[in-house]
Amino acid sequence: MRLWNGFGTCLNRLVVMTVLCGRYNVTPEELGAVLRADSRVNAYALFVAEQNAAEWLAKELPFGHGFVCLDTGKLPTTFKEILAHASNVADS
Repeated sequence: MRLWNGFGTCLNRLVVMTVLCGRYNVTPEELGAVLRADSRVNAYALFVAEQNAAEWLAKELPFGHGFVCLDTGKLPTTFKEILAHASNVADS
């Protein structure tokens, strides 16, 4: 996965954020729109709590953009999956 184009411009970005979707009434449609807001950015949501809500939101997001990790010990593997997906998208 190429991250820099030689002119100091970042081609892929990884943004990590905490979203309490239930508390703030964020819908999958709203979150999906944010994830697709800039075509230059491969954006993904990673849910680490609230199992039922996490699984529902991940399922309702655009395919391949929602991930659930309820065991924090598996976060490195989950990040690897996200980065692999981003790399495949960037290469296509």
